[in-house]
Amino acid sequence: MSEVKLPHPESTIIDDHKLTGYSLNLNHADGRHKARVFKSALNLDKYLSKINYTSKLSAVSLLLM
Repeated sequence: MSEVKLPHPESTIIDDHKLTGYSLNLNHADGRHKARVFKSALNLDKYLSKINYTSKLSAVSLLLM
């Protein structure tokens, strides 16, 4: 499996609602599986008051795997 790199990560825009409402939402029908991975791998969940930029880029990298 080849490594997928995010082109221009410094200019990546991550919609907080999509991240917290889908990828970090344990109750979302499609997103809950990703939410479990984010919780176990990065300790990220939708209840964090503020997700820093580095954590968001890590989350995007996981989505592209």
